[in-house]
Amino acid sequence: MYKVNTSDAQLDINLTNTFAAKVLSLGLESQISLSFDIDTTKRNPEILGSYDFASYVKQYAIENILPNYAIDQLVFWYIEDKSKPTGLEIVTKTAAERYALGYKKLEGVQINIKNGLSVQLKIPLKTTGKLNLVIEPKMKFI
Repeated sequence: MYKVNTSDAQLDINLTNTFAAKVLSLGLESQISLSFDIDTTKRNPEILGSYDFASYVKQYAIENILPNYAIDQLVFWYIEDKSKPTGLEIVTKTAAERYALGYKKLEGVQINIKNGLSVQLKIPLKTTGKLNLVIEPKMKFI
C-alpha cells in the first residue's frame, strides 16, 4: 500500500514475498526437488498437499526459513520513465537486469522497520515521470 505525492512516495509494505523470492533465486526449488525426487511439473498431493510445487517451496521458505532472519539493511534501486506520468511501481530485477537497464542506487529513503518484515518508507521523488523501484533487502541470521 502506498501514496504518491508530488515530492515523495509513502509506502507501507511487507517484505515477506520479496524475501521468499530472494530465497527461491538462491536455488531452494532445486534443492527441494532433489530431496523429494519428484516431477515438479505435476501435482504431487501425497507430498505437497494442495500446493503446486512453486507455491509449496515459497510457503516452506516463509514458514521455515524466514523466522530465522531479520532485515539488516534495505537497498533501493530506481530507473525513471519520463514518458509516463509521475508515479511509482515496485518491480523485481536481478543485479544483472538492473545493470543492463541502467538502474541507479536511490539515496535519501527514510526507513521505519515496524516489526519483522513490515516496513514504512518515505521515498523522495525527483522525477517528472514514473519511478520503477527495486527493493533489495539485506538479511541477517538471528
